[in-house]
Order: sequence, then structure tokens, then C-alpha cells
Amino acid sequence: MGITVAHHPVRILSDIVRAGRDTPSGLVSRQRDRLHGLVAFARDRSDFYRNLYADLPSVVRDPGILPPVSKRDLMENFDGWATDDAVRRETAEAFVADPSRIGRRYLGRYLAFSTSGTTGRPAVFLHDRAAVTVYLALMLARRLPTLIASGALRPFLRNRGRTATIITTGGHFTSSVIEARVRSRFPRLSGRNRTFSLLDPLPDVVRALNGFQPAVIGSYPTALAVLAGEQEAGRLRIRPALALSGAERLSSAAAERIKAAFLCPLHDTYAASEFMGIAFDCRYGHLHLNADWVILEPVDAALRPV
Repeated sequence: MGITVAHHPVRILSDIVRAGRDTPSGLVSRQRDRLHGLVAFARDRSDFYRNLYADLPSVVRDPGILPPVSKRDLMENFDGWATDDAVRRETAEAFVADPSRIGRRYLGRYLAFSTSGTTGRPAVFLHDRAAVTVYLALMLARRLPTLIASGALRPFLRNRGRTATIITTGGHFTSSVIEARVRSRFPRLSGRNRTFSLLDPLPDVVRALNGFQPAVIGSYPTALAVLAGEQEAGRLRIRPALALSGAERLSSAAAERIKAAFLCPLHDTYAASEFMGIAFDCRYGHLHLNADWVILEPVDAALRPV
């Protein structure tokens, strides 16, 4: 897919705003219609899904009837899974194996995210411009207002918007790709947005953060908890206006420790390489599913819906 009239950024943003005011039944209807369109598109363009869904009804609006697939299934059938004939596993894996291409578009049109394989199998996920437009619109409509309401905007601007992202570097991981895209598209902001690698020794990271004095720090909950310990011990001496967490489960205990150590609000995002904006938290710390674009289905160990 590319950006068509239906996928124009303004239209997508307006639709997200309207969905936020919709009734529960209206939201379910929107979900089902999008699911039907997604399944129809997959059947038409993907050999893998055409075969997998061969025995399903022609109209699918219930996710419960879809057979589950794993990352292993998708990667083993990568060429047939892709809905673009130009996409090939060999070239996609070669692309994400090259660190110099982090932030560039695979085939000139797809952001490529790779996973580390912590769930058993590394995978590659491709996102076209329409998908990225949805992620950005969700951030504008539902993430940004919460961050502004937290009271962090004024101190953020006072500190010239310095943002520190503390992540695992060296691969086409989601955070690394997004950070590289922002740096390339807005080079004037590159000095205010710095990435610190968790692969570096902790004392080096602490020393660099002390020198940078970020207004915003963003990392995984486990890494933020470690940095909170450094702040408590007096080795880390920063005064962020806001802390952001993602990519892992944030426990209540960890959240309280991080907020107490840095004396600032903490906001969490539930995201994945497959979809960047699954859920955002509110001012009370509860995650809210972006259910107009995501169907989140809990399953048991045998992948049965629960």
C-alpha cells in the first residue's frame, strides 16, 4: 500500500479522533470492517495467507476463526507471506544485516524492523508509508495530549528539548530505526536528540547522561530501573522533566521507583515491531488499547483464545 486519498494523513488523523468519540458498538464495527478488509487484502496478495485461509468464509469479521501464526511460520514462508512481489527474504535479511542502512527504506518504500529473537526466532517486519502514517497519527491524537497534560512541556522547552534514548544499538530494532529517521529528516535537532547504547559499560552511560542533562529520557523499564538505582546512589545526577518506557512490561513497583528517583512523570507505551502503537497509558498509569486499529487477543500456552 502507498498513501492514497483514503490513507492521507489528515484523513487518518480525523478518523482516529472520531473513533475516540465513538460508542463501543461503533468501535467494534470499525474493527470488524478493517479486519475484513485486511483478510481480503492478504488473500488477494499473499500466497501464504491465500492457502492458510482457503477454508474460511469469504467474509471474515471474527478474529477467533483465524488460525494463529508464529514468527517462525512467517519467516519460513517469507516470500509467500509478503504482499509485494518485489519483497524477498534474502534481500530483506541482507538489508537489516547492514547497520549503515538503519533508518533507510528497504526497496525505497518500507521501514524495516528486525527483532532480537528473544521469543525464539528473529524476524523482519516491513512497514509502508500508510502504516507509518497511522502510527504517527495515533501518537499525535492519543499520546501527545497525555504528555502535555503531565506538565512536562515547559521544563522540556526550558531544557531546549534535549532527549536521551537509552537502547540496545547495532541492529534494525524499532527504536534505533525511528531515532535514525528523525535524525535524518530533522538534522537541526540531532544535537538535542542523542542515543546512548546499553551495550556500553554502565559507568560510561551514566557519565554521558550527566554531561548531556536530558529533559526527556526514554528506555526499557529494566534499563530505567537500573538508571533509577544510579540516581538514588548519587552517581547519576540528571533532572528530566519526563521519563518514557516501552518494549517491556512496566511493573507498578518499577514505575514508582523510577518516578521517585527522577522526580518526574513516567509514561508507558505498549508497542511491538509488528505495530508501533498498540496501547498508550493515561495519567492514571493504565494502558488503553488503540482498538480502532488493533485487535489484541489473549491466548493460553496452546494459542487458544482465553
